[in-house]
Amino acid sequence: MHINIVEPYHSVAMRRFVEPLLQFAPKQFNITESEECDYTADVNFWVPGHNVVPDTKNVMLYTHTNPGFETIIQESARNSKHAIAMSLYGRDELRNMGVRIPITTVYPPLGDGFAPRKIKVGIVGSEQPNGRKRSHLLLDLAWQMDLTLFQFVIIGNGWEETINKLQNLGVTIEHCDKLSDEQLQVFYRNIDILLVTGYTEGGPLPVIEALASGIPVLSPRYGLAADYLSAYYSDAKDLSQQLMKATKGINDRIGKVGYLSDYRYAMETLYLLASVADPDIIVSRYDNVVKYVRQHNIQSILEIGTNVGIRALRMIQAAQEKTYSVEYCGIDLFRSLSNEESQKENASYPIPDSSTVYSLLEKTGAKVNLYTGYSHASLDDLVKDSKKFDFIFIDGGHSWETIKGDWDRAQSLIHSQSIVLFDDYYPKNLMGVGCQQVIDGLDKDIWSVQLLDPIEEWMQSWGMLDIQMALVSKNE
Repeated sequence: MHINIVEPYHSVAMRRFVEPLLQFAPKQFNITESEECDYTADVNFWVPGHNVVPDTKNVMLYTHTNPGFETIIQESARNSKHAIAMSLYGRDELRNMGVRIPITTVYPPLGDGFAPRKIKVGIVGSEQPNGRKRSHLLLDLAWQMDLTLFQFVIIGNGWEETINKLQNLGVTIEHCDKLSDEQLQVFYRNIDILLVTGYTEGGPLPVIEALASGIPVLSPRYGLAADYLSAYYSDAKDLSQQLMKATKGINDRIGKVGYLSDYRYAMETLYLLASVADPDIIVSRYDNVVKYVRQHNIQSILEIGTNVGIRALRMIQAAQEKTYSVEYCGIDLFRSLSNEESQKENASYPIPDSSTVYSLLEKTGAKVNLYTGYSHASLDDLVKDSKKFDFIFIDGGHSWETIKGDWDRAQSLIHSQSIVLFDDYYPKNLMGVGCQQVIDGLDKDIWSVQLLDPIEEWMQSWGMLDIQMALVSKNE
């Protein structure tokens, strides 16, 4: 498959849309670049989509329309088979300009290196021979929570042994024995939180120094803290919960865009470009989801395992190529898994809350319903409501027990033409997890089963795991 990228080499911003395609393109793709259309290519991808020439298979990237340039965009669209919009808002801009070719939103790549700075937690005071400053509290804290987003800045001596242990646990720490008053003022201007660790203090003076500098203080209830603060912590567990509040805004913001990796962008874009030339092409196993939605008149979708909502977005947009009347129902915990849940379900990944996912999907114009909690309870509710779905994608928990329970309930949610797609079929029949026990046990007189290519590799702590999808439908 020959894909040519037509783009202005002088544009630094547009290179972000090009480099991931070159970096992550599978071997079956020949990716070239030019400043003009290559008529020998299977597809020309115009980055950005201005001045697209006719008489070849073109896909245009829509970034924006300068006032007065609407006719250029409209002409480019007429010369294109498909348009990629950077946002759902951009998709609607094209529609409002009368563009009627298929339009798919592929969110741009985030690029490497964009990450929040660490939250700086300052501690002022030397540890005492009797342990009054409770340096061990930080060790207790490190076992209570993930401290990746924090950097501790400690002023005072006597912390060396604790600091060494914390650094061995991966905690980021800066340490200085003492500062002058002028340096201390700069210190307060550069931290986010002051943490008081001691269990008995006459002051301590850092409480009022931090408050005067506009810095929030976390402290047990004693001394100046008891007089000036309205909230306190009691132990390491309580402290971890209060520190987590400081990360909520950061985690919420990351949750909105954390999935925008270069690899994700490349796989979505390459599949869309290639499908213009060959509708049956598959780049990664998840392209099967879009392929089978595109091939059928899908108006109602159920996804068990919504995660961040990016697959839901792809399914909805694929369905909307044929109809705007699309209903999507998604089920997930909409929270991160506990260690016990991760081990049982062979899965571990951050999951944003349902409001973040809903705000993404509602902009598609589809009717969106999200169910929070374990899949079996949510599916029972759908069964009670006598819901039926054209397309069901089962990609929630990976344990045999969970997948069997999902399938047992999903059978009441399908009609004669429904399509059910399972992820996590492990050809090597991994014990305890995967859908193969359900798939291999289906009555072939009732169900038609197709194991789908490609078989991909999924890195586990113990080695590489083969994984593919399975397609299930009722025999006619």
